Amino acid sequence: MVRRQWAWFVTVAIFGVGAMYAMLPTGHWRRGSAIMGFGLLVGAGLRWWLGDKAGLLVVRARWLDVIAMLVMGVGITVLAFWVPAARVVTVP
Repeated sequence: MVRRQWAWFVTVAIFGVGAMYAMLPTGHWRRGSAIMGFGLLVGAGLRWWLGDKAGLLVVRARWLDVIAMLVMGVGITVLAFWVPAARVVTVP
């Protein structure tokens, strides 16, 4: 049973690495968000490629799962690079 969940684990692991990277105090939220979006895109690809053998990635119909993860993955990635970087204000 655990072996069948590898696709879910890969997706969650990539997303989790992105979330941890985004929470670093050095301000790498943009890269972390891009990694999270990439994780969702990997999950969409695995769901499409594996079909009904994708374990916990199977929630609804294949096309609906893939479209939902694609929309979220692309949305997070686009927003990660669309939001302007914070300005550093120096006080003289």
